[in-house]
Amino acid sequence: MTGVQTCALPISARVVEAGGGTERTVKGELRVKVPLVGSKVERAIVDGLREIATAQQRLVEDWLAGAG
Repeated sequence: MTGVQTCALPISARVVEAGGGTERTVKGELRVKVPLVGSKVERAIVDGLREIATAQQRLVEDWLAGAG
């Protein structure tokens, strides 16, 4: 299947000052084009990305708490 695109994830990310802190917004659209399992794979990827974002937030908060 050379040359066949089975996954696409165009994203944009933005970091802005908000209420004395910082707000990160990530938007995108994930499409996995694999019959029968594509939507399940999409959900698993999105869940993983959410877990990573949450872990990054905790890491930054912990770092800032120790630096202050």
